Amino acid sequence: MHRLLFIFGLTIFAGNLYALETVRFKTKDGAEKECVGRVVLMGPQGEFLLQGRDGQLFEVQVDSVLLHESDNTPFIPLTPRELEEQLLDEFGPGFRVHATGHYLIVFNTSERYAKWIGESFDRFYKTCHSTWTRFGLELQEPSFPLVAVLFSDKRQFDQHARQEVEGALPLENMSAYYHKWTNRIVLCDLSGIEKQLEEMANAERRGVRVNNSTILNRPGTGHNLSAMFHEAAHQIGCNTGMFPRLAPIPLWLLEGVAMLHEIPDVNKPRRVESGVPGINKVRLAQLRTFFGKNPREPVRTMLQTDDALRLPQTAQDYYGLSWGFTYFLYKQKPKEFATYLREMAAKTAADADSPTLRLMDFEDHFGKNRDKLQRDFIRYSQTLR
Repeated sequence: MHRLLFIFGLTIFAGNLYALETVRFKTKDGAEKECVGRVVLMGPQGEFLLQGRDGQLFEVQVDSVLLHESDNTPFIPLTPRELEEQLLDEFGPGFRVHATGHYLIVFNTSERYAKWIGESFDRFYKTCHSTWTRFGLELQEPSFPLVAVLFSDKRQFDQHARQEVEGALPLENMSAYYHKWTNRIVLCDLSGIEKQLEEMANAERRGVRVNNSTILNRPGTGHNLSAMFHEAAHQIGCNTGMFPRLAPIPLWLLEGVAMLHEIPDVNKPRRVESGVPGINKVRLAQLRTFFGKNPREPVRTMLQTDDALRLPQTAQDYYGLSWGFTYFLYKQKPKEFATYLREMAAKTAADADSPTLRLMDFEDHFGKNRDKLQRDFIRYSQTLR
């Protein structure tokens, strides 16, 4: 969604011994912003990357700085209560915050719906975390509370997204996204779950017994929940050490892992918490359509660059390929895939990135015979139903 900055000549700081910086600067749109946090990257011309105590990241150019003060106070993330107060001030009247075990849900919907979202995210977090720790990864607890912003309608969601991502996302059918720089999930309801919850509450008040599974029968609910869990998987990965936020992680891997956690059959969603990797029927259909086009060396193309996943004319094909290849490695090459994921988790923003290096990283774990690996992958994908 955003480019990686400071590709050459950067300095990266590590550990908890950061000085606490107070920086007031002008943003790209000319507004003034003040942030109290720590400098995590320095660029060759004095530009730097600032991380606030809420976990947000800001790119600060030298000529945009209005005030920069530093002291010896250690950097400590905001507590959930402190962050809740900051979020209420940021979003203003009409918004409230619902706290769960790992999340702060900022919402202007009904409280019942916000709680339902929070419970769903908490269950998903436990399932996702358990899946990858059992797979052999050492995940850490998030340093910052996980924030999800829940808008009551698509118009507000679109308006917020346009301001935040500068028109970089196709918004027509989008209901959720994760923003690496703010470290937040932003979402809205396109399938009427909130309305269903209110109808159920009214029925309960009349003494009518209701079944929560009726929520899943609403048209579009499966797609809505699948998108929600996809973005939640990105946020969890970036906050538990699985995929460090600024490290040069290949996009096929980031998206492939997130797609593992989508609802396998969006037309028959059975468990709201989902999270357990299964055969994704939507992505499998995309994969088979792609293979029907007889692409040349598709895996090599995907391994080396992110271009095919970012271009609108090829994105759908390569999302299907990313899911299928990631699922293949997860199921058929678990030991190699686990060690590859551990190598990705050890990367930092200071690491170099190039098509050649990406290919070398992959071949270190899966071997140099990509033709055989691709044939095995294609044969395996043909057995999936």
